[in-house]
Amino acid sequence: MLNFHFHFKPEENNGKGTMYFIGFSDPSIENLVPLPEEVVRGEMPIAGWRLEDISTNPSHPKIKVTQIFEVNFRGSMPNFILGPAFKDQVVKLARIKNLVKKGSASF
Repeated sequence: MLNFHFHFKPEENNGKGTMYFIGFSDPSIENLVPLPEEVVRGEMPIAGWRLEDISTNPSHPKIKVTQIFEVNFRGSMPNFILGPAFKDQVVKLARIKNLVKKGSASF
């Protein structure tokens, strides 16, 4: 189970503010669904996004997005799994960029 938290810090980023969207897993419920012996369950103690307004011209808004995550795979992960997983992150960022350009926030 993931818990999510949203926080806006108006004093950061030279008064423009910074938004944080943070999620974290709850280890207290990890064993609600038993795993087969051959399966290893990883954990994600924390993950999220940091959004900063880096605009210099109000008519051309720019946002710097930083993805934050910590992952413990609890074992070795083959590259054929890791490679596509990290490539997928780049695809998601490109999609967000296109949605922002269109002025749309629907996914």
